[in-house]
Amino acid sequence: MGFDEPPIIPGRKPLDSERSNTVENEKKPEKLYRGFVVSPEDLSLEFLRKPLVVGTSAVGGDNEIGVYMSTNPRMVEQAYGAGNSLASMQCPKYDTGRGIRDYIELPGCGVIVEIETRDLEIRKPKIAPVWQGHYNNGFEGNEWIADNVPTDSFKIKKLTLARAPNDREGFSIELQNSTEEEINLAIEKIKAEYAKKKQEASRYRDFLESLPEATRLSGLRLKMKWEEYNK
Repeated sequence: MGFDEPPIIPGRKPLDSERSNTVENEKKPEKLYRGFVVSPEDLSLEFLRKPLVVGTSAVGGDNEIGVYMSTNPRMVEQAYGAGNSLASMQCPKYDTGRGIRDYIELPGCGVIVEIETRDLEIRKPKIAPVWQGHYNNGFEGNEWIADNVPTDSFKIKKLTLARAPNDREGFSIELQNSTEEEINLAIEKIKAEYAKKKQEASRYRDFLESLPEATRLSGLRLKMKWEEYNK
């Protein structure tokens, strides 16, 4: 998911006692958050400075289309900006310990954006009944949308390189001021770490190609061979 593809955040129809769907009856939040995952190879200052817009591939169903944001930064980070695999390296079939696959996942880069709403027109989205019960992904907080978010209304808060939200080998960088210098430095670090992960994946692929299928499809034997290979 990139800047031109808003996250698809399901929602539920709230009770009148919980919240109102009208801006008039709900105070406009000062800050909102948005998260998405991009290929580390696409990262650049120019890319991260693009306005946030609705993408042509956005799937809304009966939900209102717009740039979705949330008042809860923790939800945004865990559900949309924690990093996820967007690419993989083909290899011989092997036992991952969780199943058989013929590829090695490469990490994607999660991006967390903080939006200033002072000069931004925002509204509560109209949510289809089919998504009721999943408002804001079950987290506390509220969803808001805008038709677009100009560059001067947001800043980059965090970049995370990971294959999945709970990747123990994940790599994160928090940005304090979102200056050009700080963003460029963060991009350099993410790209360097990605290159390292890609090299490791290539080495593991070469290792797999050196083994007979019976060994590759046995999790225990494969683990033992990998340990020997790294001595």
